[in-house]
Amino acid sequence: MTNLEEKKQIIIDILGDYESRSGEILFYCPRCSHKNKKLSFSFKKDKFQCWVCEYSGKSIKNFVKRYGTYEQLKAYSAYDASVTLDTVYQTIFGQKDKINHIATCNLPDEYEFIYLAKGKFAKDALDYLLNERGISEQDIYKWKIGICRTGDYYNRIIIPSFNSAGNCNFFVARGIYSDVKYTYLYSKVEKSQIIFNEINIDWNKPIFLTEGCFDAIVIGKNVIPLIGKTIPLDDEFYSKLIEKLIMYQPKIYLCFDTDIVRGESINRSIGIARVLMSYGISDISILDPSKVRKKDFGELDDIEKKIVMDNPEIISSKYDLLVKQISMLEVTL
Repeated sequence: MTNLEEKKQIIIDILGDYESRSGEILFYCPRCSHKNKKLSFSFKKDKFQCWVCEYSGKSIKNFVKRYGTYEQLKAYSAYDASVTLDTVYQTIFGQKDKINHIATCNLPDEYEFIYLAKGKFAKDALDYLLNERGISEQDIYKWKIGICRTGDYYNRIIIPSFNSAGNCNFFVARGIYSDVKYTYLYSKVEKSQIIFNEINIDWNKPIFLTEGCFDAIVIGKNVIPLIGKTIPLDDEFYSKLIEKLIMYQPKIYLCFDTDIVRGESINRSIGIARVLMSYGISDISILDPSKVRKKDFGELDDIEKKIVMDNPEIISSKYDLLVKQISMLEVTL
């Protein structure tokens, strides 16, 4: 059999009964369980789509990873060996020269680890972290949180990020006094070129995405703050984070704050889910703190955090996105 026939047989082994029609094969959809065969596979184009619930993907291998066994995934990957990482990047990002680019920066010269710093601001900053943000002493050591008492980042808390090699690739400078002109300042590194907290990420385990650092610190495990409300992309739609997510295809949890009008937070999650799905990344769930009537993850106690974590909302198709948008409107009307 040819590679395409071998791939087809693996899908048949996973889904069972099928129909052939106009170069496509149709199966019962495992997502919506429609009574008719509406899940279409095109092996030449390497894509699949359900014509009822719109569950779709640009990589059949990702479907095998979600619904097949490890042995089936290994076999499918072997038949897909002609597809290299370079060709994937070239297709998605249009160029390869950024793959080997490593963005780094230096911490401010005035940076001091907070537990070694002295003076009023050091005391105020520590009180802010421990009491207002609910950050533990262990968190402070893990994230190497410091302060600047002078210089360009005068009277600011510094939260650094390190890449997989242990080099600083970004930092956030947070003001805590009410008279500060800008609450947040950032290192002069393009966000699309870095992954915040990369040094602590295991790409073979579920990834948690948050808007900011403080929610990331509270969530704690395998978490990446986006340092903004969207996936950071440059002018050529490149993102190191997207690059890694395509490579490893982890399960992704979107963890964003819930505003007084619940819609804004959910809209951000939906927008991010839509961006991820456009790159063929579809194993996505939303974790919503409003389930326990809290605005953000920093407000959750251990019991509330467990409730939210144990009740994810799965977003793996355009149909799921539509359902989420409708439910959001029902809450806010």
